[in-house]
Amino acid sequence: MSSSERKLWVSMAVLCGVMVGMGCSPRKGYEGPSLPRDRVSLVRLTWPEDVITTERKVDGKKQPPFSKGLLVLPGNHKASMEYFFRDIECAAEGCTEKSYKGLCEVSFVTEAAKKYRIVLATEQRHDWREALVSFFVKNAADGELRQTGWCSKEISQSYRVRSVFSWR
Repeated sequence: MSSSERKLWVSMAVLCGVMVGMGCSPRKGYEGPSLPRDRVSLVRLTWPEDVITTERKVDGKKQPPFSKGLLVLPGNHKASMEYFFRDIECAAEGCTEKSYKGLCEVSFVTEAAKKYRIVLATEQRHDWREALVSFFVKNAADGELRQTGWCSKEISQSYRVRSVFSWR
């Protein structure tokens, strides 16, 4: 490996380390000076792997995709998440792939030194007629459900597919 190639690899490794470090630590989601962890709450938005989120916010502040969450002051807060996912519905006459999009919102109250997990969840119905979407707040320490929110959902695209599986 030449000297210039080695420098390139080292530079890329350093850049990746900086990017990961910036994205993984909790971000400050309030105005003013940084406060100790025992005076703020940690709020983290989560979603399943089959859902694509286009925007995740707490009190209007965006949470990056790989962040450990936002640090907020104790009190009243509002979280929102725009989402997109696909579902395949099959019946005797064939299968249809539907693309859903929507917005979920929840208002909740936090306490100092506590962690909260805001969850967007999808559930496939056994009859494949509709996929359910829910949005709720849990206390991260004990899993206690704190608050449920609402979600809008609309079909953004629907089309017939010939086969769900491809055998070769």
